[in-house]
Amino acid sequence: MNARASRVWVLAVMALSLVTGCATTYYSVWETLGYQKRDILKTRVERARDSQQQAFDRFEAVARASAPLASALDGTVDTAGQVQSLRVAYRNAARTASTVRAHIDQVDDVSQALFSEWEAELINTASSTQRSNDHQELAETRQAYNSLIGAMRGAEAGIAPVLSTVEDSMRGLDAVDGELTASQVSGFLSLQGDLERLTGDLQRSIDAATRFAERLER
Repeated sequence: MNARASRVWVLAVMALSLVTGCATTYYSVWETLGYQKRDILKTRVERARDSQQQAFDRFEAVARASAPLASALDGTVDTAGQVQSLRVAYRNAARTASTVRAHIDQVDDVSQALFSEWEAELINTASSTQRSNDHQELAETRQAYNSLIGAMRGAEAGIAPVLSTVEDSMRGLDAVDGELTASQVSGFLSLQGDLERLTGDLQRSIDAATRFAERLER
């Protein structure tokens, strides 16, 4: 089988494994290409981190666009222009939600396969000293992973509620001519706090992903 035919075969098998949901086949194919589950996990953690970084940037844009509306009672804000900026920022942020979730799910999928394989290998480790060392490394890696996935899931869980709050805050703004009402301004003030908490959670998740990816390189 020539190189081109080999690549076609590999891609076909991988596509079939994705369609049938056979993760074992999928990872086995990658291993024939020299990519172990640990390598795949690192790649997916970095990809999830990058998608959360994009979400962070886009929610920061939502915060910047909505901040002037939280002080619109003083009459100095171009309300119509700011509302348009907020709508654009909101649409961009909303597009990241499904991507972030999908990438986290992919991280969790390969991690379970990796840890299961690791545990199976420990059973066959002849040296008791080596087995003890490997057990410790597995326990520490699993603990670090649990911290990571908890941070990722926690940050992701905050995205939908904040998007919903942004939607609520924008309701009725098309009819605004000039200053916002006190109730609308109060809503944007509250939104700023929600956005600050979300971006804080995203940043902690991003930092945790970076640390875990570095751990996998050791």
